[in-house]
Amino acid sequence: MKNPMEEITSIAHQLPRPVLSDINKRIGDWLASGGKETDSYIEQQLRFAKHFVPAGCSHKDNETIDIPGTTESITYAMIAEMNYKAELAFPFYPQCRNC
Repeated sequence: MKNPMEEITSIAHQLPRPVLSDINKRIGDWLASGGKETDSYIEQQLRFAKHFVPAGCSHKDNETIDIPGTTESITYAMIAEMNYKAELAFPFYPQCRNC
């Protein structure tokens, strides 16, 4: 079973930008104040995030998608990790094809 931070990262690409940005700030503040990734506060943020995940999404984190305007591709898991850690600095925000 994934810890709450890993679960948030795995669904990050499915979240609206404002929601992910808010969660990222809250978790960042929590960790900066001495909190841990496994604290119940992080679980609370995960529960909040899950309210925004489209029902019936069945993508796989290792599913590869094309990067618009390039000949390169990336996986959903890589996007989620980059978006989460870089505070949405990635230049595009793909949604799951199945949502």
